[in-house]
Amino acid sequence: MKEKIAKVEAKVDSTHTLEMFIYESESDRALEELRKNVKQVYSECGFSDGDSNISTFSMLVEIEFYQEQILEKLAAIPGEYYI
Repeated sequence: MKEKIAKVEAKVDSTHTLEMFIYESESDRALEELRKNVKQVYSECGFSDGDSNISTFSMLVEIEFYQEQILEKLAAIPGEYYI
């Protein structure tokens, strides 16, 4: 009986480990895809992409600041200049 319990526990542990590996692998893939997309936007906004050590979060902060600057400039345009 103890042997059967040990076998079942081992199967459960290996299944759980496999599920965690698959989940972590998918998460890593998604995070890498996100970083790639953020880096592309960062570069297209005119920021130097020479610093490859910059974190995704830092790139997003700079993009957000840039966006706020653009919105402020747009808000300053008189209404008769746009439809």
